[in-house]
Amino acid sequence: MIKRPLGLIFCETNLIFNYSYYLKFEVDLDHIKLGKSQTRSSPLTLATVMEISELFINNQFLYPESETKYGSDLCEYFSIINNYKTKKYKLVFCICTDRPHAIGILTLHRI
Repeated sequence: MIKRPLGLIFCETNLIFNYSYYLKFEVDLDHIKLGKSQTRSSPLTLATVMEISELFINNQFLYPESETKYGSDLCEYFSIINNYKTKKYKLVFCICTDRPHAIGILTLHRI
């Protein structure tokens, strides 16, 4: 079983990525707001994270940058750098075999 953060927020979506349909985002908003070292202070709201994620991911085809096995399950990790309202952002997300219709939004920040 894949361990996930306790504070995940589940949001409905309807998009296509890598020729597959996805119905849900699992957003780690605490990680997005604070960053890995817990030092960043991001003003991004859940609505903005959803909007950027849908814009960056929908109808894209990408190869995973890395993957991690968790027993018989697998998580593939992807990264996209793109512009949103004239500012450049990096979005990192995952797709895991134990939740095949969900995309996990791991981090989103300006670069």
